[in-house]
Amino acid sequence: MNKQGEIEAVYSKISKAFGEKNIDLVLSFFSDSKDMIKISHGVVLRGKNELAKYYEKLKNVEEINISIENIVINEIDENHIWSTADEYITINGDQKKAVVSNIFVKLDTGWVILHDHTTHLF
Repeated sequence: MNKQGEIEAVYSKISKAFGEKNIDLVLSFFSDSKDMIKISHGVVLRGKNELAKYYEKLKNVEEINISIENIVINEIDENHIWSTADEYITINGDQKKAVVSNIFVKLDTGWVILHDHTTHLF
């Protein structure tokens, strides 16, 4: 599988995990590095512990679906990819659109996100 296909597969697994409200599985697609950052809604989350607390609230929603489309990858080097995509988030029937920009790092276990910047469009 080429890198485009590999990154698309990761996004697909993340979307599926969100739909199942499997936060532990979602977190497994983020780097364990202390440098891991997620920026969303003006909030900067550093490391998996902060990310886990942020996502914990999603366990209480009745329904969540995420669709990631128009994925573009830019190879930085053999083990780093910068990707942008459109993200459609539906929570309890209310759909919003966001644009994501992610830096992926390739580990022995596969691609994980080191930096995630999600810009929600209103």
